[in-house]
Amino acid sequence: MAKFQLKKDYRPYRMVLKDKGPHRFGGPAAHYGVIPTGTETPLHHFLFMDLSDPNCPVRTDSSINNLPLYYPLKYGQGGPEVQYSVKSNTEIQILYMSDEIPDEEENQYVQVSVLPESRAEIIPLEYEEARILGFREADSYFQPNDDDIAILHHLYGQDIISMGGNLIRIGGVQMGVRHAQDVVCRNQECQLYGRRVYFDVIAAIPPVPINGSDDFWYEFQGGDMQFCFGLCHYCGTVIAFNRAS
Repeated sequence: MAKFQLKKDYRPYRMVLKDKGPHRFGGPAAHYGVIPTGTETPLHHFLFMDLSDPNCPVRTDSSINNLPLYYPLKYGQGGPEVQYSVKSNTEIQILYMSDEIPDEEENQYVQVSVLPESRAEIIPLEYEEARILGFREADSYFQPNDDDIAILHHLYGQDIISMGGNLIRIGGVQMGVRHAQDVVCRNQECQLYGRRVYFDVIAAIPPVPINGSDDFWYEFQGGDMQFCFGLCHYCGTVIAFNRAS
C-alpha cells in the first residue's frame, strides 16, 4: 500500500481551473475500485493530481505518479465520509464509507454521474494572500481593510463568503478543515486504527463553476461549503468528508 504525505514545509497553495495544466478536475473515473462493493454507483472523481508537478504539495514513497481524489456524492445525502488507499496508478481500495447504501435517485444531492472536466494548475499563495486567509480563519474580531478585501476578491473571484467562494485551497495547514470534525482512521493496517488521527489537508474544494456553469451541483449549487480531502498522517491513506458553514 502506497503512503502519501505532504511536504514538511506545509506551504499553502491554490488551484486555478483553466484550459491547460498538469492536473485534471472532474471527468470520468480513472481507477478500478471506485464502485463500492454490492452497488452499481461509483464515487465521483474530483481531482487527479500529477505528483511530478513541483507545485504539488503531495509526495509518496512509491512509484505511483498521481493522487486521485474521489468523493461519494450519491451516498449519505451527499455528505458521507470515505477513506481509501491508492494501490497503483489505476486502482484504489475503499477502506470505509460512513454510508454504504446509495441514495434513492430522487434523493441524490447531485444528479450527474460525472462532474464536468477541466484542466487545472496549482499556484503557491503569496505571503499577503496566505496572511489574510489565515487571519480570517483564526480571528473573527478584526475585519479586513480595503487592501485585504482587494486580495480576497482576487482569490475568491466573487462575493466574499465564509468558506471562500470559488477558491480551491491546496495543502497548507488549513486549521478550519483540520478542526471541522474528529477524524478517525479506519485503515486496519494503520498503527492508530480506530483512533483519532492528525489530518493533513490536501484540498478544500467548494462547489465551483466549471466552464462558466455550476448548475450540475444541484443541491450544492451556491452552497457555502467545502469538500475536504486529506491524509491520515500515520498511514498516508486518503480521507474525505464535507463541511458547511
